Amino acid sequence: MTKLAPQHNPEEFNRMSAGRLPGLIGMEILSVEPKLLKSRLVLRPDHLAPQGFYLHAATLVAVADTTCGFGTIAHQANGFAMAERC
Repeated sequence: MTKLAPQHNPEEFNRMSAGRLPGLIGMEILSVEPKLLKSRLVLRPDHLAPQGFYLHAATLVAVADTTCGFGTIAHQANGFAMAERC
């Protein structure tokens, strides 16, 4: 059975993101469950590449990295965190 660190919840992760890259791009953590963390980013024009018609790769990387990182933090045991699969 997977146990979550109780102090890690969507509200805490969103608070941690405020004023930093995830918060600046508008990323939101929606839920934290055993073996699952859901995030969302409502796309805006400033998330697009300079050509203006496709998503900038850095936007996608920021969402993926933050989602996997927070998921790993939420599932750490005894202060040790390891991402098995993101």
